[in-house]
Amino acid sequence: IVAEHRVDGLLIQCNLSSELRRMLPGQLPVVFVDHVFPEIAADSVVMDFAHAAYEMLDYLWALGHRNIALFTDTVDRYYNYQSQEGYRRFYQVKGLSLPCPELSQPQNIHPAINDQVYAAYVARLMAMNPRPTAIVFQGNTYALGMMPHLRRAGLSIPRDLSIATLNDMGGIKEFVDP
Repeated sequence: IVAEHRVDGLLIQCNLSSELRRMLPGQLPVVFVDHVFPEIAADSVVMDFAHAAYEMLDYLWALGHRNIALFTDTVDRYYNYQSQEGYRRFYQVKGLSLPCPELSQPQNIHPAINDQVYAAYVARLMAMNPRPTAIVFQGNTYALGMMPHLRRAGLSIPRDLSIATLNDMGGIKEFVDP
């Protein structure tokens, strides 16, 4: 469709194949939704994850949480950077150092190894003293993937650990202990 010039522009809300990435520049107007491709000269409409992370931390702080970890990935550099920036700025404004730097480094997530990444993360979390009282996840799929590992470690959510995500929380209630 693009190669045959059968469209006047594209509104794209997905990842792009390398073939389409090569075709787009200069071909037609493009606007990306929830994605940033620095190599393509196009507008993007994205959520301000730095602000969202800051606001989520502020909310958790108001609830009494002080030792909050941030779970991000190495996959989407734009959102990872934004989330990390909001996390750093929040604690900087509070005049505090990051409470969980060893847990808040971007995780190398890939479907083939996710369970291993989650298990290793929970092992590091359980070895900490004091442990975080909350984790902010970059996305709900990470929170949902982590929850069975947290439960196997004997943690009850939200009694022992609060979980928050920077996007839709649909389905997470199924995993929360009564």
